[in-house]
Amino acid sequence: MSISFLSRLQLERGQLFAAIDTCQKALDHDAQADYKIPFTGSTYLLMGELLFLSGDVETAEKHVQR
Repeated sequence: MSISFLSRLQLERGQLFAAIDTCQKALDHDAQADYKIPFTGSTYLLMGELLFLSGDVETAEKHVQR
C-alpha cells in the first residue's frame, strides 16, 4: 500500500516514469512471492492507470484485468 501511495505522489509531481518504476518494483516483489502479497490488486490497477497515461494502452488493460 505504501508503494501505491509513493507512486501516486510521484505522479502528482509529474514524474510519470518514476511512478511506473516504483509500481513495477512492487509488482516484481509480488511475483517473487508467488502472487501472495495482500492488497496488490490496487497496485495492479494503479499500474494500469500509469501505463494508460504513458500511452501503453494494451499493457495497461492487461494490468487492470489481472
